[in-house]
Amino acid sequence: MGRGTSVVCEKCGWEEQFSFGSGFLSFDNPEDFEDIASGKLGELAKRALDGANPELVHLRSELETFSCMGCGELIRGRKITAYIEDDLPITLYDCDKTCPKCGESPLGPGGVLRPADVSGHIERLVKQGCPNCGGELKKYSYFWD
Repeated sequence: MGRGTSVVCEKCGWEEQFSFGSGFLSFDNPEDFEDIASGKLGELAKRALDGANPELVHLRSELETFSCMGCGELIRGRKITAYIEDDLPITLYDCDKTCPKCGESPLGPGGVLRPADVSGHIERLVKQGCPNCGGELKKYSYFWD
């Protein structure tokens, strides 16, 4: 089961949501296998999956919010951990390939993404008020599946 937080303006209805974790379709989701086989998540993962015994391949997908290594902008995506036969797990990222704020690649050294400080971001939002109208923001937590 996943969890999340919504920040909502009581005045104008502006909202920002952050969902984390894995829900019902997070284990061995056929779409994740297709994304790897098509090369969408990188050639390394595609090659590793090509030669593997399908019965010994397992995937775990989680929603995650990352922070651009260049400017710190929040980027939402998925982190997929591929367990292929007896090898060490491979971590794959499915998100924008360029940061919407600075235009650079959000990836850091080694092609990894940095998990964002979402709690800090939410607390700053609540203190500052709605970016749309300046109204009071309320924070709500939820579970999803």
